[in-house]
Amino acid sequence: MILANTSNSILVGNFGSGKIAAFNGFTGKFIDFVKNPDDSVMVIDGLWMIAFGGDSDPAKNGSGPATTLFFTAGIQGESHGLFGTITPVDGLDGDEE
Repeated sequence: MILANTSNSILVGNFGSGKIAAFNGFTGKFIDFVKNPDDSVMVIDGLWMIAFGGDSDPAKNGSGPATTLFFTAGIQGESHGLFGTITPVDGLDGDEE
């Protein structure tokens, strides 16, 4: 996941397009879409839900790291379910040239 300066952002998953939009948490202004390492916009087919972990240990019934964005999606025309994670790419902050 590449998205710089999003510590106070609100992320909104779009069911129709499968894109995840980031908005400034204070002004509500659109910032950008979550991107892949190659700078293309990330699209998750059939995106249903997104949520960050609560920084607790999954082995103890916790929800996982707060730096991990979890998602569910109805892939293949919603005939199958997918549970996945999105994590930041190490060493990249979104402004590499």
